[in-house]
Amino acid sequence: MDKEKKKIIFIEDDPVLSKMYKIKLEDAGYEVLIAENGKIGLEEILKGDVDLILLDIMMPQLSGMDMLSKLRENESYQDLPVLIITNLTSDKDRQRAKELDVAEYLMKADLTPTQLLDKVNGILVRG
Repeated sequence: MDKEKKKIIFIEDDPVLSKMYKIKLEDAGYEVLIAENGKIGLEEILKGDVDLILLDIMMPQLSGMDMLSKLRENESYQDLPVLIITNLTSDKDRQRAKELDVAEYLMKADLTPTQLLDKVNGILVRG
C-alpha cells in the first residue's frame, strides 16, 4: 500500500488505553498522534492534516464534547470524522454527539483494539 499514511489523533487522558490503541492502529499502518486532553487535541487538529479523531468525553482542561463543539464551528472541520470512545452512557451525551455529527459513539468497556481497528478501517478505507 503506497498511499500516504492516514493520520489519526486519539484524544484520551488514560495513557494505558492510548498506548494500547496506538500500537494496534500503527501496526495496521496508520499514523497516530496522542493528546491527553481536549485543549491539546484541538491545537493539534488545527495544525491540519488529521484524517480521523478518536475522542474521549471526560478529560481535564477541555472535555471532548466542548472540544468538538469548538472544532465544528470551523467550516474546514465540519466533515472531519469523529469516533467517540467513552464510558458515559447517558442519552444526553449521545444526543449531543449526534448533534455534533459524530460517526459513532462507542463504549470503552465493550471495545477491543480489533473492534476499534475495524471501525477505523470502515471510515478511512472506504474513501
